[in-house]
Amino acid sequence: MNPKQFADELAREGFEPTVTVTREAGGMLGDHTHPFEAKALILSGDIRIATAALERVYQTGDVFHLAAEDPHSEFYGMLGVQYLVGRKTPAAACAHHTAAAWRLRSAARRRQRSSETPARWTPG
Repeated sequence: MNPKQFADELAREGFEPTVTVTREAGGMLGDHTHPFEAKALILSGDIRIATAALERVYQTGDVFHLAAEDPHSEFYGMLGVQYLVGRKTPAAACAHHTAAAWRLRSAARRRQRSSETPARWTPG
């Protein structure tokens, strides 16, 4: 799969626009998580990713996929690694932000209504 096909596939799956990441030769990033789902196409070099369930080396042309908040470590090959990655925020996080925005709008409407002078009803 070429980078354009990969980016198009991710867009159809609801991922944000892809970015190219380059990591240094022989480097590593210890245990960490991301608040987003990540799916990446290896463009050059290699990367070893270790999770609780699996440890695997990904090379040029391979695709790796990590779930949001999945603890993992990254180890970069002797030539480093370059990959094209898309990110997708989990639905729960999106729903949380939507709910928070709804609460803010509701509070603003209540404040606006309470500041308006109510019309007085007088019997006719």
